[in-house]
Amino acid sequence: MAALVNEFINKGRFDATVLGWTIPMDPDIFDVWHSSKTKPGELNFISYRNREVDDLLEKGRGTFNIKERKRCYDRIQEILAEDQPYTFSTCPMPCR
Repeated sequence: MAALVNEFINKGRFDATVLGWTIPMDPDIFDVWHSSKTKPGELNFISYRNREVDDLLEKGRGTFNIKERKRCYDRIQEILAEDQPYTFSTCPMPCR
């Protein structure tokens, strides 16, 4: 896996790839979707950029108000569904 990441993902040498993600209990997805996280070795390796998503990520991680955070993350999900930077699939645990 390290060779795949180092030689292809980090260098942007791919047209498509299949990778798995896990999201912690606190769904701070800033590192994956914010446009500032596109440098080599960072998690926005597809160079996704959307100003509204950036604003919502900053707002969501900047508040302790759970309802406000939920509104931000719900809207981010809507935008990602529209933009389709990834094709999401689910896999029941354990994934085989």
